[in-house]
Formats: sequence, structure tokens, C-alpha cells
Amino acid sequence: MISAIAQWADQIIPLFLQYGPIGLFILSIGEVFILPVPPDAVLIPMSLLNPSKALWYGFITIAGSATGSVMGYYIGKWAGRPVLARMVKPDMMQRIEDLLSEHGSMAALLIGFSPIPDKPFTIAAGIFRINIVSFVIWLTISRSIRFMSEVLAIIFFGETAVALVQQYFGPISAAICIIVVIAVAFRYRMKAREKNF
Repeated sequence: MISAIAQWADQIIPLFLQYGPIGLFILSIGEVFILPVPPDAVLIPMSLLNPSKALWYGFITIAGSATGSVMGYYIGKWAGRPVLARMVKPDMMQRIEDLLSEHGSMAALLIGFSPIPDKPFTIAAGIFRINIVSFVIWLTISRSIRFMSEVLAIIFFGETAVALVQQYFGPISAAICIIVVIAVAFRYRMKAREKNF
């Protein structure tokens, strides 16, 4: 199953590259709620081919990702649990619900920085009626940092940036996720103390 998805992804990436910024924007929208291909796969080669436009490509990716987040949210809100049930197993659905109900829109920070696919979470946010404005803002902030970090690395380091992204993206994402989790936990602990007083 995973190898089949990877093969399909390898086939459609050149298609998006062929259409340039439009293809990048469409992929950035679709990746959030339907496509299994991250926009990084098109953003990075496009930026390498034309570094002078790399920042512009980064903004296109961010705009597409934000648009896709809104679309995924309303798909979840209107279509409900059956759509999410096709993507994840029941136990995973429960975990997603627990994460969103406990941390609300702040969970979007964790989702955006991590390599976890956005699709189940954006749709779940609509199903569980998370505040859409806060959810999209936090998700966009985290994705913006991710995409712009890649773009800036390419501008300053060129092709070497690809190796840097491959080598350090995982550990950096993990470190950021840990920081976010600690910050969220601290926030809720402070709120709990305020209620006790």
C-alpha cells in the first residue's frame, strides 16, 4: 500500500512541476485534505531551479496550504465522521479527537511542524467544531516556518540545502514538537492553577 502510494507520488510530482507556480499552489491546497504528496517535493526543486523566486514560491505554498486547511475543515464539518473513517482506523480517530478536544486549535502548531499528514487533522477539526480562525492561523504559522526555513536554506546554501533539510528536518521537527507540547502543557497548568485560586 505504502509503496503504491510512493510510486503514484513519484509519477505526479513531475506533473505539478510542469505547471510551475500554479501546480505548486494546487498541490499545496490538495495536500492538506486529499493528496498524499507534500508540497515540499515541488517547492524545493522549483526554488533550486530559480532561487531568485524562492521566496515567492514559499508564499504560494503557504497560501495554498492555508486555503486547503479551510477546505479540509469544511469538508469535515459538512461530511462528518464517514470521511475521516475512510482515512484512519477507529483508535486513531479517537486519538485525534482527544488531541483536538484537549488542546484545541493549539494542536495545529504540533501538526504543522511534524511530519504527520495534515489531512485527518484538518477534517477532524471541522468534525469536532474546533474554532476555525484559531486553527487555521496556528496551522499556517507552523507551516510558514517550515516552508520558509526550506526556502531560506536554498537561498543561502543552494543545492547543499537539500542534504541539510533531509538530515536535520526530522530532528528539528521533533525538537519543535517537544517545545510546543511543553508550552501547551505549561499553559494548561497555569490555567488550572488560576481556576483553583
